[in-house]
Formats: sequence, C-alpha cells, structure tokens
Amino acid sequence: MAIKKKRYRSSKPQFDWRRFHDELREKIARRDFRPWLARQEIVFRGMGNEARARCPIHGGEDFNFSVREQESGFSWRCYSTCGDGGDLVALLYAMEREGSDYQDILKLACEIVGLDYDHEKELAGHHTESDPRGHIPKSVRVHIKRAKPTPLPERHERHEELLKQLLAALSLDKEGFGYLEGRSIRARFKNGERTRTLENMCHIKSATPAQWRDAILSIDHKEERATLEALGVSKKGSFFPSERWSKHWLVLPYFDGETLDAIRLRAMDRSTSPKMLSLRGSQNTPSIPYLPFPQLANRANGHLFITEGELDALSIVDAGHFAIGVPGANGWRKGWMAWLAERMELERVVLLTDRDQAGEQLIKDIRADITTWRPSLARKVDIYRGILECKDANEALQRHGRKMLGEELARMSQGG
Repeated sequence: MAIKKKRYRSSKPQFDWRRFHDELREKIARRDFRPWLARQEIVFRGMGNEARARCPIHGGEDFNFSVREQESGFSWRCYSTCGDGGDLVALLYAMEREGSDYQDILKLACEIVGLDYDHEKELAGHHTESDPRGHIPKSVRVHIKRAKPTPLPERHERHEELLKQLLAALSLDKEGFGYLEGRSIRARFKNGERTRTLENMCHIKSATPAQWRDAILSIDHKEERATLEALGVSKKGSFFPSERWSKHWLVLPYFDGETLDAIRLRAMDRSTSPKMLSLRGSQNTPSIPYLPFPQLANRANGHLFITEGELDALSIVDAGHFAIGVPGANGWRKGWMAWLAERMELERVVLLTDRDQAGEQLIKDIRADITTWRPSLARKVDIYRGILECKDANEALQRHGRKMLGEELARMSQGG
C-alpha cells in the first residue's frame, strides 16, 4: 500500500499578485493621463471628452483618437485603423508591444500617473520574491490590425560579383560630371590639394553604349556571360537587349557597406523613356534603399530624411543633411525601417515626397512599416509634399541654392 506524503504548507501568507495588479490597475485608471500624452507631443483638438488627437499607436494623420473620463476612470479609443481602446495600461502595451512585460508596463503606468509601485505593493500586504512576470491579461491585449514585417530578400553572391565587375569597368566621365553639376549637385570636393569626386566617394558612374560594350566584353567567361543575360545586361547575339541601351546613363549603385545590392540607371537625356532602369537580378527593384553616403549615418543625430528618388537624396546630403532615396514611389519595402535602425539611431523621420498620388501611396507604405516596427516612432514622422515651393529637393537646390536648402531642412528636422 502506497503511503501518501503529507504536504506541508508554509505558514507565511502568500502574496496575491493578480489581485494586487488588478487593484493597482483600477487606481491607475482613475488618474488622468492626458498631461503625459501632451508631453509626448500628442496634441488634442477640442475640449473634454470631445477632444481628438492623432493616434499614437498607428500614427495616422486624422484626428480620430480620444481619451474620455467615465465612471470607471479614464479610457482611450481609436476610431480608425486600430479600432480598439482601453485604459492607460492597454495603451502602453499597444505602443511598446515588442518585449512587453505586464509588471514593467504597470510600473511605467504608475510613474506616469504619479503612483509609487513599490509603496503600493507594501500597502497591499506581505509579498514574496516570485511574481507572474510575462502574464498579460486579455484586457490588455488590444486587437490592433498590423501586418507582419516581411524579411528582406536574399542577395545572390553571383549577381553581386558580376555587378561589381561591371561597375569597376565604368567611370564617371565628363558628361556625367556635367549632368550632376547641371542639377546643382557637387560632383567634386576639394580638401586642400586633394580633390575627391562622387565616383570615389559613393561609386557613381556614367555609361555610354561603347562603355557598356567594353564592360560586358571584359567578362568573357561563357557562364558569366549567361548570367549577364539573366541580369538583363546582354543577350545572345546582342550587347544591348533594347534600344534603351543606346542612350547615355548615370549609374547609381546601391551599396550596403561593401555589399553591392543593385544598380539603377538614370537617363541623362530628358527625352528617354523610361527615365529609370534597374539591372535586374533576383528582383526587379533594389532590396535596400539608396544610401549615397552610408558612412555619414552616424552623423545624422537621429534625424532621417526619406526622399522619392536618388537625386533628391544626393541634393539633401549636398546641403549638409543625411538622407536616403526610395527607388520610385512604389519602391518602398516592408522591413526597411528595421533595416535602417540597425545602422543609425532614429528619433525623427521626415518624409519629403512629390505632390501626386504616387507620393501619397509612398507615405502610406512608409507609415505602415514604421507602425509595424516601432509604433512609438509613428507620431514623430513629419510629412512634406515639396519644399520651398518646389516639387522636390533637387529643384529647391537648383532654384534657391545649397545654403537656403540646408537651413530649410534644419527647420524641418526640428519639426518646424
């Protein structure tokens, strides 16, 4: 006959964590957290329960977020993308979802409304060292519709090697220098007796039909020539797949450190259509944004300008600020914000787009990516459609000069 072991229970009173957290949450709910929202640069329009603000969770442009005082306390609701609401604890969980811990959220909520978490715990009675960390009540889990970030596509080493060989066979010729300087973008920089160019600083080149032919002929291995055909650079019996290659192009490489991701071509003849081409590999568009001077990312002071196109990014950098270019209004990819965050500190993002439907779509794509990656940054996104009464940064550089553009960009980076 098996002898049952007698269980001994500790005489010490056990602390009821869940009851304590529920009671603490009720105290938090009775305190107004709108002053804290105001300190987070969330501006309300209207008075009392009718006041509205931009949602700090999904970062929309419309005023569809409210905080109301009810019998149970203060609660918020988003009437747009989020379609949900709750108390301050639920709001903090929604804003800082990744790695959130219920106890940490409660401590932050106490700090916001002026309560002392440890003091409240002492008032509740005896406590032990164990606590239910990680337990998130269902009432905190607001149901916010968010898309999962899409991983960046893998790069193909074979394609990268061939693209580097092509790039090495080209140079920034006289016409290329003239084209950039005609757009008011400095192509030469003097440092004492030493002169540097955009070619040796960010590998910008130019290519005539003869230069393309010589570059392709320099790769004479049959297997490599076959891969060049897959890249769209050549095909059997012809060096150029279409009449487009009979034009003069500005060659814009997309580098990630030492890795060459893609090459984009810009027609220097305004009559050429289309004006932009990509040397295709596994993707028709680059898998990373255009960083003309990635070495300057650590000098950005947390302010990032995002422009529509490579020349606008070069214009902003020429005016003394850090910028990236999107390869076309439809070129933004999910996951790019997280990719950029690995390379620089992000405190404020300034979007500079064209005044057209494609520009509006680009704004939506970038906002959605920021909301997926870090919702708290979504409210620190400033949007400008044009600059200095010009359609884009390059036009502003040509019309107003480098100094005036730089001053305007400095004002924009401060949220002015």
